[in-house]
Amino acid sequence: MEAAVYSQEQEMQTNILLIENDAATLSILNDQQYQEAGEFVKMVKANMKTVKDYFAPMKEAAHKSHQAVCAREEAGRSPETGRADAQTGSGRS
Repeated sequence: MEAAVYSQEQEMQTNILLIENDAATLSILNDQQYQEAGEFVKMVKANMKTVKDYFAPMKEAAHKSHQAVCAREEAGRSPETGRADAQTGSGRS
């Protein structure tokens, strides 16, 4: 699976380099080039969505993990939580 992830990320990076190259050479001097530039913008937006969608599940998982760690940290700092855990026997060892 790691190889597949690496491959997807490599493909996205390659697409970004191609887009940067195309953008550097883009010029609009007539109606046809204007139409082509419009298609180019659509392609760039589609690529941006692909990248965002690719990383969204990872970002969501990281966010949930961060929230869980912060909640545990807060529970460890809160004297009332510690006291309640000791009284109920629900403290973690």
